[in-house]
Amino acid sequence: MPTHFLAAAVFSISALIGLFLGFTYKDSWLGVHIYFVPSMSMHPTLKPGQFILVDTWVYIDEPVKLDDVVVFKQTDSVDKGQITWLVKRIANWPQGQLQHNSLLYLLGDNSNASHDSRRFGGIKQENIVGKVNLVLLGIDNKQHLEEDTWLKPIN
Repeated sequence: MPTHFLAAAVFSISALIGLFLGFTYKDSWLGVHIYFVPSMSMHPTLKPGQFILVDTWVYIDEPVKLDDVVVFKQTDSVDKGQITWLVKRIANWPQGQLQHNSLLYLLGDNSNASHDSRRFGGIKQENIVGKVNLVLLGIDNKQHLEEDTWLKPIN
């Protein structure tokens, strides 16, 4: 009886560790990550309350392209290095080029509500987490599922 108990305990602990590591590193292992859209900065393409699927492997084999919608890491100098994840669209710099000093220019679709490269400048390509491919689902301000947003591709 004690041998079965020990085997069950080892299996349970291993399974819990495996689940934790799998969830923590799923973007590295599976190439996908799910993010929540918190603001109006990408409206009408993305709305607050939507969950989006991000391909974290896409830029391994191909370069970023103009108009790609991406999630990237932004370090806030005011909050002492606090990292936030933002979703924006790859745009040309005001001078017309895609990259300037090896930095990318990102803009929100809703310029009145977007904190983007017009405010914080360009970002390095290695800060890009991945490309937004799909809206998984959306939740409205009354906490109801939005029917028209299920599995909606992002162009």
